[in-house]
Amino acid sequence: MATTILAAGTTAAQSAEASLAVGESATLFLAGAAGAVVPDDAVVDIQFKRADATWTSAYTMSAAYQQHTAKFDGPVTFRVSRRVGVVAVGVERA
Repeated sequence: MATTILAAGTTAAQSAEASLAVGESATLFLAGAAGAVVPDDAVVDIQFKRADATWTSAYTMSAAYQQHTAKFDGPVTFRVSRRVGVVAVGVERA
């Protein structure tokens, strides 16, 4: 069952940070509002927390380039960062 990491919206926003332990993995995917189709202009960055507590963009999910999902393994602390868009988009974790 999927869980919401970042609720669908059109404004720039960041999720709360989440952590994966050694041996854990996460699969994230773009999600439209209330079951709507993911808009072509949807762009969300997956950011990893660095040793100095700053964030770096590790991967970009982009509907226009058919990059709707991302899978990565721990150990890592991550968050997602949505850019401004016209149609609402969010991120869920499978």
